Amino acid sequence: MNSAMAFAFYTAAGKQRLYELHRSSPAVNEIHAKTMEHFMYPYLKLFIGDQEKEYKCSHLMQQLENLPYRCAIDEFEHLMYDRKLTRVQLCELWADISGKYMPWHNISLEEIHQGICWPRQTHIVETPFYYIQYDIAQMSTYEFYLRMKNNHEQAWSDHTKLCSAGGSKSYLELLKTAALSNPFTGKTLENISITAIQQAVRYMEEHICENISYVDAAKSVHMSSYNFHRTFRFIAGMTANEYIRKRRLTLAAQELQTMDISVIDAAYKYGCRFFTEFVPQTGYTQTEDTDYEIYFEKGESGLFCELWVPVKQI
Repeated sequence: MNSAMAFAFYTAAGKQRLYELHRSSPAVNEIHAKTMEHFMYPYLKLFIGDQEKEYKCSHLMQQLENLPYRCAIDEFEHLMYDRKLTRVQLCELWADISGKYMPWHNISLEEIHQGICWPRQTHIVETPFYYIQYDIAQMSTYEFYLRMKNNHEQAWSDHTKLCSAGGSKSYLELLKTAALSNPFTGKTLENISITAIQQAVRYMEEHICENISYVDAAKSVHMSSYNFHRTFRFIAGMTANEYIRKRRLTLAAQELQTMDISVIDAAYKYGCRFFTEFVPQTGYTQTEDTDYEIYFEKGESGLFCELWVPVKQI
């Protein structure tokens, strides 16, 4: 569903007699346009057939990648209108700002010297400082999306309440109408991110015995591997691959302690050819066998475990 159709529904759903109150500020108006894109997910097969999963991944990745871009645009606008700069100087300014928000975005010196690299967004001159409101609205859109996945009917009910209220209330009052969080509070973005990470953790736990990596976990929540890697490490304090390794080792050690299973079977079950991790388990001693050799050394907080598997079995 495109923005025009979403705004048409938003306007038609308004309950205010005054037309001027049918819509609110851009930070609210854009919630409707962006949220309706997610409400159409159940009907994607009618439009794109078997490409449904690829579309969702592309759509969500684009939304995530747009967040730092819009922040960069906002900072660029503030400095652009605060100074008198030539076109080349504007390009130099944009190169510095985009490098801060989007380090993967490369701008050549030739583009800077030719004055052709500053962002080609009409919003900058037509509606200055509008772009950041897309990001503010995007936070509420993510909340709606996560709500849809848990309770689609409740999400739709809250969305129609927001549409019906139009611009009859202040920004924060409208958010309360739809049970949305204030994006300017410290925990809102973190809570949204944590929900996505929790879903990725569930995926990793369900496929822990399979040959998966952080790339697969990122795809499971429709995030780019780059953004997922950074977000997971920030929230969990370790990379997703480290989490997978440590969980495999922990589960293998627990089975060795509680089940009648050999070390070599545990190693292959959890995809570990070498155990060289710290395991918070106790009760093991050095053992030797023709198939494997395992050595457990007790430390202050548990055991350090190493497993050597003969090369011929790898």
